[in-house]
Amino acid sequence: FAADGYERRVFAAEGFEATGAYGRAVQAWRAAAQLLPAGDPRRLHVGVKLAEDFAARGERQDAISAFIADIRYAKARGLRNADLGEAYSGLADLLAAKGETRAARRNYRAALELTASPEVRADILRRLKAADRGGVHGRGE
Repeated sequence: FAADGYERRVFAAEGFEATGAYGRAVQAWRAAAQLLPAGDPRRLHVGVKLAEDFAARGERQDAISAFIADIRYAKARGLRNADLGEAYSGLADLLAAKGETRAARRNYRAALELTASPEVRADILRRLKAADRGGVHGRGE
């Protein structure tokens, strides 16, 4: 059953992330995505995790491209959820690190619109303020 294979790959990817084996996590997320039908909304979650792992590996341009693809995927399907908020905030972090402050602020604001958790909202607001000051601060720093 495809869902079992999908769940096994997600479990493996999360395990690889926990140990810092981001290259193996990328492979597992890609394998998980291949098991989902084209319009499956879980593809957004998988795409965000893949982009985050690219960023963790220092592959910033690949991460930026993946986050942009995730946002486009969500918009094309009318998805507005926490995964989309994660895509916007992850993209904003990378843009802020590149010094693209205006684009970073725009993406932080989009993330805020999709985030209900007070703790996550506070973290995004902190990162938005850092971008406004010209500082670069990622998640949880």
